[in-house]
Amino acid sequence: MVFTDDASSFCKAYFLSEKSGDATLQAIKEYRAESEHQTDRKLKKLHLDMGKEFLNWACEEYCREAGIVLKSTAPYAHASNGVYEQTNHTVIEGVRCLLCDSRLPPSLWADAAAMSVYTRNLIPSSHHPGKVPAEVWTGKRQDVSHLRPFGCTAYAKVPKEVNPSKISPISIKYSLIGYYDRDAYKLFDRHTGKVIKSRDIIFEEGTGHRTLPAAPPPTDSDYMYDIVAPTPMDDTEAGDRTPGRVTCPTDILHDAPPMPMQSATPADPRPTATNTLPVPDTVPRRLTHTAHPTTAILESRESEERLTQAKSDGLDWATDSSKPRTMLATDFPSFHTKLDDYMAMLASSSDHCLL
Repeated sequence: MVFTDDASSFCKAYFLSEKSGDATLQAIKEYRAESEHQTDRKLKKLHLDMGKEFLNWACEEYCREAGIVLKSTAPYAHASNGVYEQTNHTVIEGVRCLLCDSRLPPSLWADAAAMSVYTRNLIPSSHHPGKVPAEVWTGKRQDVSHLRPFGCTAYAKVPKEVNPSKISPISIKYSLIGYYDRDAYKLFDRHTGKVIKSRDIIFEEGTGHRTLPAAPPPTDSDYMYDIVAPTPMDDTEAGDRTPGRVTCPTDILHDAPPMPMQSATPADPRPTATNTLPVPDTVPRRLTHTAHPTTAILESRESEERLTQAKSDGLDWATDSSKPRTMLATDFPSFHTKLDDYMAMLASSSDHCLL
C-alpha cells in the first residue's frame, strides 16, 4: 500500500500481510502518526477508491474522530485518483526492471518495491522541478552518494568479533537489496537466502545485465550512403519534398528520426522555402546484428560458379546440347573453307545459329 503526498509528491510504502480492512486501517494510523510528527503538519484529507478495505465502518469512524476528510472516487473511475494510480504503475514497472536486471528471485519483490519508492523520492517531480520530494518532505538537502544499483555485488566485511581466525576470509559476497537510511545496507546471500545488515562494504557495481554495448566509433566507410535526389515533374507531385535532399538508408532501418543534412543546391533558380540545417555531430545508430548468408545461398553461389567455369572450359554437361559447340571463325576473308565442308559442319551442330 503506497501513500503519496499531493503537496510534495513524497511516497511511503507499507507492505500488508493481507488485503483487509484491519490491515489497511493499521497502515493509515501508522502513516498519519509518522507524517504529522516528521512534517509538523496535520493530515487533512484522504483520497481513496471504492475498495471494501477502505469503505468500511472502522475506517470511516477513525477518520471522523480524527477530523480527516475521507473522499472516495466513483466506481471504476481510476482517472479520478490519477496520482495514486500513476504511482502504483511506476512502482510496479520499477519492480519488474530491478528484478530482471539483477536476476534476483521474484520472492524479493517487496525489497525491489521499497528500493523503487526510495529512489523515486530522490527524483524531482513536476510539482517541484528544482527539488526532490524527500527535500520538500523533510526540509533538508538530500545526498545521493550512498546509492548503488539494486542487486550489485557487495563484499561485506566480517567483524573480528564473529570470526577471530587470522586465515579465514575477511569478507563475504552478497547482493544489495535495500537501504537502512544512510547508515547501513541491506544485503542478500544468493546461495543461502540469508539477509544481513552491514555498513563496511566494498561494491562492484559493474554494468546492467540488459544493457547493450556501446556502438564502435564510425569509420570512413560507414558514411558511404546512397544519395537519392528525386526531381518531381511538377509542384503537385513534389508536395513538401525539397529537390536535392540527401536520404540516408539508416533513416529507414532505425526508429530514430532522420538526420538533418545540408540540402544540395536546387537546379531550379527560383527561390524555394528550404531551411538549411547543419549536420549534427551525433553518431548514427546502427544495427548490432551482422547479416550472414545462409547455407542455401552459399551452395547456390558455388553451383553458379562451377557452371560458369564449365561453360568457359567447353564441357559437354555445361552446354545446351549433348554435343560440344562448334566454334567458327568470324574473320570470313581469311576463312578458306569450301562451301560443302562448311555446310556439313553446320549440319553436325543442330543447335548452332550463325549470327
